[in-house]
Amino acid sequence: MEITYWAIGWLTTMDGPGNRVIVYMQGCPVRCPWCHSPHSRHDISPLLFQKQLCRLCGKCEIACPNHVHKITSKEHLIDRKKCTHCGRCISACPYSNVTGSNNVLFLPTIRQDVEELFVMLRPQLDIVRKSGGITLSGGEALLQDKAAVELLKLCREHQIHTCVETSMMLPDYAYCEAVQYVDCWLLGFREVYLPQSLNTETVRLNCKRRVDIFRQASNSRLIARLPIIKGYTDREELLHTLRDVLLENRILELEILPCNPHMGHYYELIGKEAELDTNHSIPDDTEIQNIMEYFLHAGIRATKVN
Repeated sequence: MEITYWAIGWLTTMDGPGNRVIVYMQGCPVRCPWCHSPHSRHDISPLLFQKQLCRLCGKCEIACPNHVHKITSKEHLIDRKKCTHCGRCISACPYSNVTGSNNVLFLPTIRQDVEELFVMLRPQLDIVRKSGGITLSGGEALLQDKAAVELLKLCREHQIHTCVETSMMLPDYAYCEAVQYVDCWLLGFREVYLPQSLNTETVRLNCKRRVDIFRQASNSRLIARLPIIKGYTDREELLHTLRDVLLENRILELEILPCNPHMGHYYELIGKEAELDTNHSIPDDTEIQNIMEYFLHAGIRATKVN
């Protein structure tokens, strides 16, 4: 079975307990305005282009059969609607290669057999065996539920600690088989604070139902995560709802994530405008501290992820 991912993070400490190897899987059903990896939303990433590295040599324009590229004396224009992800432009570019990421042109999405991926990860997983483990993130990892379960199962068989990050907005069936192989869940509770038409009571019922699924594995650790985005997730009524949901479901760990100051990076690479202006979205330290104290006062262990 194949798994589709766009990056692997080595020995990081921000996504799960201890030191983690992270597989960033392709595909996400949620469209968070503060998303910092918009290229991960679809089944395959759009062509990424670092214009500051381009020398306007024109070899990609000659190589592309679909006329995606147009080179002028001053700029390199890309019509991604015509792109079929064949990679010929990347092969032709003297400043790119199909396996690299620091290129003028690149396609980050990788399709790989699950067992082959596990063999590739195994040396690093052995390093973190006692100090951490593997985290499946995204996008939304369990959008590829069958492949994700196969990878989690291999990790469990080799005594590797497993962690899955989720928005909690997938259908229940996507979680049901995975729970027996997951040691820790990083819970996004996106339904609480994304603009939607559901009333608060429906959101709370949906959250409870999914938390009950996660708790089918009695030893699973549940950690809530809250990105602080000014004007979105810091609104008082949404913080109240999240507090109530956490207490009702006996989830007493909350990680506070400051807004990513580089959220516009991948928008530029795919040729789109960022949905938020980071200059007005990033809270200061006092605002973050006040939110942490709000949850601490309610008996929820809130910590800031740096």
